[in-house]
Amino acid sequence: MTRTRLNSAARREVIVAAARSVFLDDGYSGARTKLIAERSGITEAILYRHFASKEELFEASVVAPLSDLLDDLLDRSRTIMATDDPVELRIHRLEQAWIELSMQIVPLLGVALFSDQQHGQRRYRELVMPFLASMLEATSGSGLIPPEAPGTSGAVIVNAAFGMNLMLAVDQLASSKEPDVAGLAGQITDLFFLGLSEARSLGLR
Repeated sequence: MTRTRLNSAARREVIVAAARSVFLDDGYSGARTKLIAERSGITEAILYRHFASKEELFEASVVAPLSDLLDDLLDRSRTIMATDDPVELRIHRLEQAWIELSMQIVPLLGVALFSDQQHGQRRYRELVMPFLASMLEATSGSGLIPPEAPGTSGAVIVNAAFGMNLMLAVDQLASSKEPDVAGLAGQITDLFFLGLSEARSLGLR
């Protein structure tokens, strides 16, 4: 059987996709470059012509796409918050974007932060903390978080919202449920505006 000959860029894409699957399966410490090479359909020698180390592979296959997803989430959030829509509609649209992208973020974030403690702490500082700080700035600037809400920290609100959406994504992924993004976003919007009161739902689904 004749193998398809790929150019360098195409071969790198194949290797990155294979590396991502191995890192997601086995974590950073458990991943083996031999298995990555096998899934790429090449030898380890060829693998190392494209990537100098396992760390470089991890950066390309996990960290870089995670960074891109966080940037995308921030950009989409800023666009939504910049509209003149009523606050409840903006919150609903934000939640839809956050739930949708959290489904893609969770697998990469889990591996990036928890498969190697030392590197995980650094990646949290370099990726997640700047994202949360930028989100806080954007949210406060848009008026969605009152600048002087008594007893309320904007950072706590943003961090809690991020954590809540990540856990919703974990639940959807772990239970193999078909995600009802609009429905979940509507429930969270109700929670944000109505709390645990018995007030009637806003009906955003």
